[in-house]
This record gives sequence, C-alpha cells and structure tokens, in this order.
Amino acid sequence: MTMQSSDTLWRVVPTYQRALSNFARHDRVKSPWVVPVVFSQQAVDQLFPQYSAYVPPAFTVGGVVPSYLELLLGKDYVNRPIGIIAISSDIQQAFNPIERKFIVAHEYSHILMNHWPMVWLGTVGSGIVESTISGIRDQGQRQLAYSIWSVVKQLAVVHFTKQSEVDADIHAVKLIKDRSAALSTIAKLAQRYAGNDLNQPTHYAIVDGAIAGVLTYRERLNRILIGA
Repeated sequence: MTMQSSDTLWRVVPTYQRALSNFARHDRVKSPWVVPVVFSQQAVDQLFPQYSAYVPPAFTVGGVVPSYLELLLGKDYVNRPIGIIAISSDIQQAFNPIERKFIVAHEYSHILMNHWPMVWLGTVGSGIVESTISGIRDQGQRQLAYSIWSVVKQLAVVHFTKQSEVDADIHAVKLIKDRSAALSTIAKLAQRYAGNDLNQPTHYAIVDGAIAGVLTYRERLNRILIGA
C-alpha cells in the first residue's frame, strides 16, 4: 500500500490487522483491538512543520488490561491488546513486507508488554515523589532530596527506555521468526535516519527537559544477534 495523496493524514491497513491477529494467537491473548495505521509523512511535514522532526517513523499507544480488573471492566476487555500502531508512509514505501512486519511486531510488543501504561504510572509516581519533596521545610534537605531524586529518575528512565526497546525487538523476532529480517530492518533504519552511522541513538529519553540518547542502532543489532 502507498499513500495516494499528501493531504490524507492516515489510513488503516488491513494486512497489518491480520498480522496482529496472528501475533495475538502466538501470545495466547484475545484477538487484539489494535488499529494499525499508516500516516502520511508528507502531510505531517506540511501541517506541523515545527513538530514533524520529532515524530518517530513508528510509534504506539496502548496496553493489555490485566485479568484482575475483569470485575471492574468486564471480561471482554481483559487479556486483550488494545491500542493504536502508527507507521509512517516513508516506512511503508521504503521497507519490504517482512521488514514492515518486524516493525509492526515491535510496536505490538510494546502494547503486549504494557510499556505505555508503565510510562504513565512512572510519571504519576514521579509527580508524587516530587510533591512530597517540595513539602520538606528545610531548604538544604529539600535541595539534597531533589538532587538525589533527579539522579534516580534519570537512571530509571534511561534503563526503562533502553530495556523496553530491546525487549520489544527480541519479542518481535520471535513473532516473525526471521532474525535476518529484523537485522536488515534496523540497518535500513540507520541508513535512512542516521546517515548509516550505527553509533547514533535510535531512541531517546527525556528527563526534566533534557534529551539523552539511550540506545544505538549498533546496540539493537547486537542484542538481536545474541537474542537477549
């Protein structure tokens, strides 16, 4: 599938829906309520020029509702991947079918592993900690507590971001059963988005407004090779 016009912002891709159903069967979860879309990179560039550089070529929002919430939400919602997977038209046009399947599998794995809900829980927890610190009356103790928490938070965010991407890669390889396709996908991503420099970051972490690279293309390739 290719985008038919630059003014179409996004389209649902039925072939990805079939792949997602197969992934869910592999993972023994309910049929996913995940909407896979291709968004027009050209339209994003035109409509949001000040933000388009920060839009990743693939991303996801969603998670799996745990079974202990069945009484609250109902059995139809638990143990089922729910969310949205977005792939840029650049990826859709430049990558072959098995490489695109790996990218979709990677994003689906984020949903399966509840990485997005964990990010929001971490954000809420961080807010609670900082609110507690702000209540410390002694200025010296308060500044010390902020300094310690800043270091702890940065280490936690960097570790979580890095590990979640590695875990998604490894699970995606299991889903598509093609390690070479995963390697070629990462290599092609580096070629298109990092000038073929494998030492450039493939993902970033943002802590207190500071942006830091946490995982390079080379690291992703190496983790896929060793399978951990």
